[in-house]
Amino acid sequence: MILAAIKIDRIGGSLRLVAFASLAACAGCDSSTFTDGFEDAETGFQEWKLDMDPSCTFETTSAEIREGSLAFRIEAPEGARCEIVPGIYAGFIAKFVREPYDEERWYRFSVFVEENGAGGYPEDMGDNTIVAQWHSSPDFLPKKEAGRGPPLALRMIGGRWGITYGWDPDLRSDQRYLANKWHWVGPVERGRWIDWSFRVVWSYDGGGITEVRKDGELVMQRAGPNVYNDFRGVYMKLGLYHPTADKTVLLDRVSIGPK
Repeated sequence: MILAAIKIDRIGGSLRLVAFASLAACAGCDSSTFTDGFEDAETGFQEWKLDMDPSCTFETTSAEIREGSLAFRIEAPEGARCEIVPGIYAGFIAKFVREPYDEERWYRFSVFVEENGAGGYPEDMGDNTIVAQWHSSPDFLPKKEAGRGPPLALRMIGGRWGITYGWDPDLRSDQRYLANKWHWVGPVERGRWIDWSFRVVWSYDGGGITEVRKDGELVMQRAGPNVYNDFRGVYMKLGLYHPTADKTVLLDRVSIGPK
């Protein structure tokens, strides 16, 4: 579906109509699926878009695997952005088509948090270490929307897993940071694989659903709004975002789809 918008610019004493179109997340759009187990080392990262600082290390490894013969290892220095974005849509259209509203979507992935060698298990994993986030897509408005934070994110903080979330039904968000609500899950167990699944129906009104399972156990369930009121919806990112100390995680068995 294509949503069209029209704005009016005043040039001198005359008015000009400027029309533009935006491919949007919407009910009824093609809910494409994505799966990857990082098994094909020859093709590298062609199924993914990389959002990374030059200091990041991305590689496949057979040292620790969830299934198959390879997993994906991400090493992030302190303060770096080392994330990957699943290539659900190809080329130019990927900038405009996001996750659909009002449809059931499942996001599954496995995470292995490496041990810290001789240092053992630190008490504090640091603040703002995001492992998975559903990034918003601000609208093309005359006044740019302020940074609102990802409407849904899985974080490591203080040696514990935490989920942050937020939403806004207004077309333009004026408040700077809206994703300020927390749900605590439990301790970060290093040195083993953890299976995460997120069942989400994205909605900026009362129709939203957010369910999170860790190793098959339901750890969060919430009905109600869970995203911002944007023409385009959210898109998923995995990896390590701005850790406050050097960190390494492995990813495996990633899937996105309607069930």
